[in-house]
Amino acid sequence: MNVLIVDDVVNNRFFINRLCQQVEGVKTFEASNGMEAIQYLEEDDSIELVFMDIEMPMMDGIDATRVIKERWPEIEVVFQTACYLYKNVDRINQIGKFEVLEKPIMKDDVHRIISKRIEEKEAH
Repeated sequence: MNVLIVDDVVNNRFFINRLCQQVEGVKTFEASNGMEAIQYLEEDDSIELVFMDIEMPMMDGIDATRVIKERWPEIEVVFQTACYLYKNVDRINQIGKFEVLEKPIMKDDVHRIISKRIEEKEAH
């Protein structure tokens, strides 16, 4: 499984990257904002799961996810945020139903999400 980690904070990307790589068969890639994430997906169609920070410069995670779901609806997006504000809840609900992980991100949550996606993939 190929996972894209999108966060403007290097340490956050590093931490989630390490958690993802603890699951056998996971390969990770990184982007530092929503625009980079979209550019990455345009060049590589192998991404199946995105851990997307909400608050980022240039293009935030919600706007990036709106584009991703329009262009690549099969990609699962999981939001991650340090501050889950009500304004974000409304903006997220406008584009669909998404899981939101609040920081600090927990190992069990990352492993659960990846394992679920792998199981779904193997079932099809």
